[in-house]
Amino acid sequence: MSSRPIAAVLLRDEARAQALARLLDSEGIETKVTSSTDQFYDLLNRERVDLVLVEHRLRGFLTGLEILERLYNDLLRPPALLVADLSPGEDRRAKRLGIDAVIESHASLENLVRKVVSAVTQARNNHVPIPLAARQLVQNADCIRPLPQLLLRMCTYLNEESASLESLARDISVDSKATAELLKLANSSLLGRAYRTTDVQSAVKYLGVRKTASLIISAGMMAAQSGLMAKLPESIRTWYNSRSVLIASTASAFASSPENISPETAYILGLLQDVGCLLLAYAYPDRYAQHLQRVRQVGHLRLECVEQNDFGFTHADVSAALLMKWELPASLATLVLDHHHPERVAGSSMLHQGFIRAMLIGEAAANLAENRSTHRYLTLHQHFLAYDREQLPQCHEALKDGITRTLESSRIFKVPVPDERILMQLVAKTQSFGSSPLKGVALADWARRQTSESAPNEKDDAELEPAAEAPEPPRVLIVEDDPVIAQVLSVQLARCGVQAERAANVAKARAIAPACAAVICDVHLGTESGIELVHALRGDGFTGAIIMISGDRTRGTVVECIQAGIDDYLAKPFSISSLHAKLRKHLVELRAGDVAEPAFDEILIGGAELPV
Repeated sequence: MSSRPIAAVLLRDEARAQALARLLDSEGIETKVTSSTDQFYDLLNRERVDLVLVEHRLRGFLTGLEILERLYNDLLRPPALLVADLSPGEDRRAKRLGIDAVIESHASLENLVRKVVSAVTQARNNHVPIPLAARQLVQNADCIRPLPQLLLRMCTYLNEESASLESLARDISVDSKATAELLKLANSSLLGRAYRTTDVQSAVKYLGVRKTASLIISAGMMAAQSGLMAKLPESIRTWYNSRSVLIASTASAFASSPENISPETAYILGLLQDVGCLLLAYAYPDRYAQHLQRVRQVGHLRLECVEQNDFGFTHADVSAALLMKWELPASLATLVLDHHHPERVAGSSMLHQGFIRAMLIGEAAANLAENRSTHRYLTLHQHFLAYDREQLPQCHEALKDGITRTLESSRIFKVPVPDERILMQLVAKTQSFGSSPLKGVALADWARRQTSESAPNEKDDAELEPAAEAPEPPRVLIVEDDPVIAQVLSVQLARCGVQAERAANVAKARAIAPACAAVICDVHLGTESGIELVHALRGDGFTGAIIMISGDRTRGTVVECIQAGIDDYLAKPFSISSLHAKLRKHLVELRAGDVAEPAFDEILIGGAELPV
């Protein structure tokens, strides 16, 4: 994937468009010139595009403004520049669409370049690359209610530090339903109000701008979902309400500390990130109910991976499309879309990454509340390791705070929550997350202890500490159909203090893996797939590290591997020292001192020669 910004261009004069592309290329912007409406539209459905430049008067039947309206209606809303001399009516249409700039039709190429560079530099992230199938599902749904304009206005108050109480109170007061809802919430005993509030301004003053906006949005979103919820079985409604409130409350707590970002925004994101589940359950009732049952019962399964395998998209994709349909801020839709795509998050802002971490921890807590399996404890702990060691006690306190907020929210909004006893046990058993750097087999052993709920005698706290390091060298399974590469890896890893096992096919790998601490697997195994093996191993309950190796560097392959459940990816050719470094990340038994790194620097796997 190109790391440069990408602009899609559709101009009446193709020679002018090509000349513009050359100038933009010199400015570091990759330009895709299209010659027809269909080609332009197909490009935006297939590829990432950071900005579009369209001329209004084209040779075809559609005008540039009509093309942008079509994109808007199909939930494709990249930052857009329109080259046109518009009439007053057309200008109003352009403003309604939120077109970033209208450029005079006689503007010079240099002026066009300046406008494009300026728009790209602003990096507004307005384009949310939602898969076409997910957008079509939302577009074709007949059960989606539009959001009241008040809710859209409330979103602007979430991030406006200088917003006035008076302005917010005025906006709420014009809506009788919102006024009644706010007064009911403000007078709730759970919010600790000492005396009854009878007017909106007093309620806003007591709650604060962001808290008020968050409450109104939360109540409004639940109302907007009610039409869809009414068509679903009671079991799915209960599951969804319980899950979404727990995710939102936990995300909000982690946003407060250790992230130090807006807890109100994190709460709204937590409520919205799984809303696509409702539409999937409505569109595919039997299939989706079966998927939910499997995921809730089998601890290693991830809902988004099951969805991707069956539908070709996930509930996060559908959630993002719903947010765009509701015309909520693109920044919220982007966060919802990205929280299952770590490859997109890496280069984003610290604020974006902070919200994603909070959302993922909320999701991991909800998954663990449903099934306290070894794998789900490992997942939550891995999210905790994103923080510095000294922040781990804060994480534990945030988790406790999240449970408290969950119970409060459930009473305020009258929705069910997971059993309180289970939630408190979850908190208690994560306390030892901060006691030692848990990794690999030691962490898996610790997590298995946490899931031993059926033991006759409850273990005391001391027994919940991680197991001591195993005296034997760690066993690592190498799954590679090329016997030469397998032999080289076996010999060299043995020199690194690793006991290597080998398998050339999926069946043998599944038989050997349970006895191993980690698996090193090639993506392509002759006629079989390493990705399918990863799915199978996670399905078998394997919780050790899986490191995928391959000469395939395409984004799609890497994403598939991540979704299947790998822990790391190493592209060929690679050195033994780099593989050893990857193993050290995941195996506490393997230390940096076990091997002199420089001695292995020239041994490349996947290169021209493979010295044994």
